[in-house]
Amino acid sequence: MDKIYKDHINENEIKSLNKCIKDTKISLKEAKERVRRWLQAISLIPQFKDEPETMPRAIFISINDIDQLKKDYPNTLGIRLYFGLKGEGQATVNDLSGLLVPVFYKGEAIDPIENDTTKKDLFVYDFTTPCPPVCDRTSELHIPFSTSD
Repeated sequence: MDKIYKDHINENEIKSLNKCIKDTKISLKEAKERVRRWLQAISLIPQFKDEPETMPRAIFISINDIDQLKKDYPNTLGIRLYFGLKGEGQATVNDLSGLLVPVFYKGEAIDPIENDTTKKDLFVYDFTTPCPPVCDRTSELHIPFSTSD
């Protein structure tokens, strides 16, 4: 059996998060600028320089899937999304996936379950859909982008 996987967060990280979670809203202008910076950075990859319409722009996560994750792991502090590529060989944007795992407090009061197979296994969830192909092209954050000079 594979080693049981569990993501943790320590007390200092929690304190840091608590400071920045108080106001996580940003303006649409700031969001657009962040999207532009992302598109500029990823456009340096040759595949996307030649085909900018295939650049990964977002990942859709169903709220029902998040609710199920919360139900399966009620003591989780949050979720962490890891980027991955499905398949083998030459990857495309359709292979992009967001791998979600619940994150737990790692402190002296809580024992990690990494090697205890008597407790419920922790699964890595892949219930995301990349954009493209599933995009809202009318979104203000779906900014036109060209790699031509």
